[in-house]
Amino acid sequence: SAYLNNTLFTLDIALRKKAVKKLTGSGILHKGTMLFYNLDNRILTSKDYEFGKTIEFLDEFNIEPSSICFEVSEKYYIECSDYLIDLLRNYKKQGFGIAIDDFGVKFSGLEYIYHFEPGFVKVDRFFISDINKNHKKDYLSNMWLACAQS
Repeated sequence: SAYLNNTLFTLDIALRKKAVKKLTGSGILHKGTMLFYNLDNRILTSKDYEFGKTIEFLDEFNIEPSSICFEVSEKYYIECSDYLIDLLRNYKKQGFGIAIDDFGVKFSGLEYIYHFEPGFVKVDRFFISDINKNHKKDYLSNMWLACAQS
C-alpha cells in the first residue's frame, strides 16, 4: 500500500490535482462551488508529506483555497498532537475549509471537533436516518450541533 511504502502523500497530491483539474475544466469551481476532498488523515504524518503542495498547484489552475474543503475522516485514528493541530490550523489560515467526515462512526470525533475547529461536521448516515422517529438520534444530533457551534 502507498501508506506502508511512504508514498501516500505523493499519491494523494496526484489525486487532488486530478480532481481539481476535472472540476476546473467543467467550470464548477469557478462558480463559487466548494470541493469537499476526503483526506486520508494518515498523510498528515506520512514521511513523504510536504507542506504547501496544494497551494502550488491551485495557483496553476487559478483556484482559491477557499474552494477546497479537506474532510478529515475517522477511518484512521490519529492522535490530536500539537503538530497535527498546527498543521490543520495552517490549512485554515491559508483559506482551506476543514470538515470532520463520518462523525460518530468510530472514535466519536468529539476530540477532533474540539481541536480541529472544523467549519463543517458531516454526521454519519446512521445517526441521521429516521431521526424524526428516534429520540436518541435526535438528542445526539442536537448535542453534537451544540458542540460544533461553541
